[in-house]
Amino acid sequence: PAALERVQDLRRVAQLMLQLRQRQAAMPGCERDSLAAFREALRHEARRPSQVLGLEVVHLLIAHLADDPRLLPAVRQVVRELEPGFLRLALVDPRFFSHRDREHPARRMLEEPTQRSLAWTSPDEDGFAIFMDALQQATEALLDTRASGPETFEIALGALQEAWDGAQPRGRR
Repeated sequence: PAALERVQDLRRVAQLMLQLRQRQAAMPGCERDSLAAFREALRHEARRPSQVLGLEVVHLLIAHLADDPRLLPAVRQVVRELEPGFLRLALVDPRFFSHRDREHPARRMLEEPTQRSLAWTSPDEDGFAIFMDALQQATEALLDTRASGPETFEIALGALQEAWDGAQPRGRR
């Protein structure tokens, strides 16, 4: 069973690599930005097929969320900024977005802010500035640590929830 699973992983990686080559060929002459260079460097660090697959899943997930028209532009920007942290985690814990682990701190760090942000349709609405301030601070702290384990996401998520709870009037809680 382990050998069969490994062969299946190799096939998935081969398919993903083909998609990557096609995507790169569709953009001739584009200069690589620092995030693309970072992604490429991490791909070279990946030693197992599950790591390569994890990197691609993170990239596709972030791209999907960053293009979600329901999210306000400021929230989509924060989602894009979080990508390096999730990519680093994908090397250490490549299956953190598995359907089996809905309580993984990194998964919750992406889901909870994006779900909560759907409460606002305009950046001018009451409470959005406070929400974004806490989200940006947590994002900066997460990225400044440059750590790659789930513990970092747990700490950032805890700080984020504390900030949101502290900002919310007692009556609304």
